[in-house]
Amino acid sequence: MTGAVRTLLVGAAGSSPYLAELMAREGEWLGPALDDPEGALDAALRDLPDGPPDRLGPALRQAKRRVALLAGIMDLAGAWSLQMVTGALSRLADLAVDRSIRALVAEAIAKGRLPGLGPEDAGTAGGMVALAMGKMGAGELNYSSDIDLICLFDETRVSREDFPAVRAGFVKVTRAMTAMLQDRTDGYVFRVDLRLRPDAAVTPVCMAMAGAEAYYESLGRTWERAAYIKARPCGGDIAAGEGFLDTLRPFVWRRHLDFAAIQDAHDMRLRIRDHKGLGGAAEPRWARPEARPWRHPGDRVLRPDAPAHRRGDATPRCGCAARWRGWIGSSPPAGSRPMPPPRSPPITAACARSSTGSR
Repeated sequence: MTGAVRTLLVGAAGSSPYLAELMAREGEWLGPALDDPEGALDAALRDLPDGPPDRLGPALRQAKRRVALLAGIMDLAGAWSLQMVTGALSRLADLAVDRSIRALVAEAIAKGRLPGLGPEDAGTAGGMVALAMGKMGAGELNYSSDIDLICLFDETRVSREDFPAVRAGFVKVTRAMTAMLQDRTDGYVFRVDLRLRPDAAVTPVCMAMAGAEAYYESLGRTWERAAYIKARPCGGDIAAGEGFLDTLRPFVWRRHLDFAAIQDAHDMRLRIRDHKGLGGAAEPRWARPEARPWRHPGDRVLRPDAPAHRRGDATPRCGCAARWRGWIGSSPPAGSRPMPPPRSPPITAACARSSTGSR
């Protein structure tokens, strides 16, 4: 370990009690990890054990400590871009949700809590899927982000007679998954927010897909359309989740708009602006009309011609695609290409750029 890297670690530990605690617990792992941070990240996610929930919980919390520590140090060193930092945290969240759902569904099937489903259904989580929304859906989680999920199950895989018991079983799985991820023991993984589901005040935390689809078709509001811009399946039965999102495409990306939908989108933008105290020349993100169509979801849902590469993507790439189509700014230079994936320099080189080893 070079002097610059050591200085960085000392400064980070002295300035952040959270990083200091992580270094105290994962210091032996961190040293070799800094020699190959991308490889260490892949290994931390790949080496999670398969098994019952009581083994998975501690492993997920250890993975969170390691990924958060590695991302924090690489971020402070300037060796990882913003997209790489948020991408690492989002990959961990995806894996944590998927592993916990599969382990808990397999346990529920083994205990007979999901009638009509057998051991062969455990591989697809019995038709249960978690949809990642918001920052998680876009792969833009930060260090303190909670994860917004909508949990659904495919009711066509069970009989009508078994449906009430299966629904109750998936509700228990969802609550157990939430507890596994956010309850504090030797740390926690992520806080979980399930309130984006349809009519969250009166509906169960895991809904049948048919019921959710019927709600959006008859009662779905503009803010719910905007919420689905970045939605994607992140855990459980991914194929079922993609099929559900396909059925919602006409709801999210309406071919024709009425005056009420346009006014709702406009009012949503104004409410956010007023709540945050934004607007005026000092806040160009909201003041400039040419920036709104890709920065704000309320305006993006007004584009019925929005192509697939602009749906559910991360904000920087979404803006790049919008500029590429000439919706904002000037036309792209001749011979230019869309934004490439970021690459990171070695941490020693990043630290050497600063005498303090930090930005």
